[in-house]
Amino acid sequence: MGDSAKRTVLLFPSETIAKSNADLFVKALHFHDFEAICVPPVHFVYKNLSQLRAKLQTPENYGGIIFSSPRCVEAVAEALQQAPLSHGWKLLRNYSMGEVTHNLAYKALQQLCTIGKASNNASNLCNLIMDTYAQEPELPFLLPCGNMVGNAVRLKLLQVGYSVDACEVFECKCHPRFSALMKSALDAGKMEFLVFFSPASVPQIVGYFKANLISLAKCKVIGVGSITRKALEREGLKVHHTIVRPIVEELLGVMVKTNRAAKI
Repeated sequence: MGDSAKRTVLLFPSETIAKSNADLFVKALHFHDFEAICVPPVHFVYKNLSQLRAKLQTPENYGGIIFSSPRCVEAVAEALQQAPLSHGWKLLRNYSMGEVTHNLAYKALQQLCTIGKASNNASNLCNLIMDTYAQEPELPFLLPCGNMVGNAVRLKLLQVGYSVDACEVFECKCHPRFSALMKSALDAGKMEFLVFFSPASVPQIVGYFKANLISLAKCKVIGVGSITRKALEREGLKVHHTIVRPIVEELLGVMVKTNRAAKI
């Protein structure tokens, strides 16, 4: 099929996806007759790493550690400065939200095992913690988090009586090239699909469209994960599809099915 028949897709990846496998999404979509344009909306800046490092040196003060996103794992690895994670953490009950976070914790933190591989949102993870910790732990959980990441987990656990030591170690900021990349993407032609990978960037992206008086009424919106879907709905957008995981095959399945339906 020629390029003239390709349908334009704007991808708004999380920073983790942007750095690791955004090209896989672009190439796979192109192969299936989509013109994919990747626009990283945010980047993360670390802070309070010395404070986190001190907490990581005292696992005996905690009941376990909770990772609510891959960025939280990366913040711990950054705080350790290539030093090994204290063995004491491996003796505790540790949790991670989702497969990507689970796998990264195992790989980046000396094969640290976590529970929660199948959880895909804060509610599921908190329910898992409550199920596996039938009684409230005497010691708090350590929760490395960001200014927009981890708050839902913290609030839910506090609500049911768990103690949480939240340490804000990174913050989400607008990508320095976001506006320029958006202008270039919009100049390239009509956009038909918008794919949001993270809830953290939704207000910023929607705000850009509103500020520039760009209607999204004719765009098909796809969110990765239920939290992203809810963030989009709070901004007043209709979400046409939600995929569970940020995996090429899942996105392709939705895109190809939608494209075929449009041709019927």
